[in-house]
Amino acid sequence: MQRTKELIVELEKAGIPAIKSKQKIGTYAVKELVYAYANRISAPFYLDVIRTFDAVVTGDVAMLPND
Repeated sequence: MQRTKELIVELEKAGIPAIKSKQKIGTYAVKELVYAYANRISAPFYLDVIRTFDAVVTGDVAMLPND
């Protein structure tokens, strides 16, 4: 939990609001916090997140269009 708080502070120092809440819609977190959360779920899930991110960044996997 402390690491998450530190991550939020660093994101906000960079001018990135880490968490947004919209009334009657929900609460949203930036992707960096999602990756950090994946680490806490389980090692296999976190590994899947890392591998998927790496595949997208290196071009081994195409991203779906935003329609």
